[in-house]
Amino acid sequence: MTMKLASTIPTTGPIRRAGNRIIVQQPGAVLDGYDFTDFYVSVAADNATLRDCLFGGVNFFTVDQQSGSGLTVDRCVFDTKRQPSKQQMAFINGRDGTLVVRRSTFVAPGSDCILISRGLIEGCTLRDPWGRPGSHSDGITVSKTTGAVVIRGDTIDWRPAPGSPGGVTNAIRIASIASVRDVTVEGNTILGGTYTLFAGLDPAGKASTCERITIRDNIVDAWDVRTSWLYPTSRARDLVCEGNRTAAGDTLVA
Repeated sequence: MTMKLASTIPTTGPIRRAGNRIIVQQPGAVLDGYDFTDFYVSVAADNATLRDCLFGGVNFFTVDQQSGSGLTVDRCVFDTKRQPSKQQMAFINGRDGTLVVRRSTFVAPGSDCILISRGLIEGCTLRDPWGRPGSHSDGITVSKTTGAVVIRGDTIDWRPAPGSPGGVTNAIRIASIASVRDVTVEGNTILGGTYTLFAGLDPAGKASTCERITIRDNIVDAWDVRTSWLYPTSRARDLVCEGNRTAAGDTLVA
């Protein structure tokens, strides 16, 4: 497949290029098949779609839903080639809007892969948490919710690579710094992390609400031998954990 060059996007109009930034202000816009390796995308419109695109690790957020809602990222590849920008915080930031990420691959982030507060992450692969000096990478982070979040059918390998400059924390981190409700994690294969999953109140935050969290029917394995698959304290008050098992088929108890 021949990729379109981001440099061919015009410098004026509702979809435009400004330096190495792509600005999307057209509702319902579809950007399909672009090579954005050296660019970052700022979305300020509803129901935009990024499909079959390539991304590197440019800027704080490689794709940032700055305003609007309904962003879909489908069949895209995000890969820093182990050379993330010094300031990278996440590949995708959904902010307060609905975010749908499907069938996409995330490799060697400088910090986190996806920040989501409402929507769906499905059928994705996250691996090689390379990081940068001083970073503590999470695969998927939910720190507040503005609606239900579903994380399902994903493969997350959060085992640090030899020689990586950063550290890892959680493959999936549901850690409320504001109110978090209605998060479902189901049918995933999740490996590694210091604690593979966190589901509760962020120890460093002041939030008082983390509830209706369900973790079920996942394969979870290869966490740090000094810890456990699920962070042991500050858990959501009505946390449901059921049907989770190791790769060998052993039942995991919360």
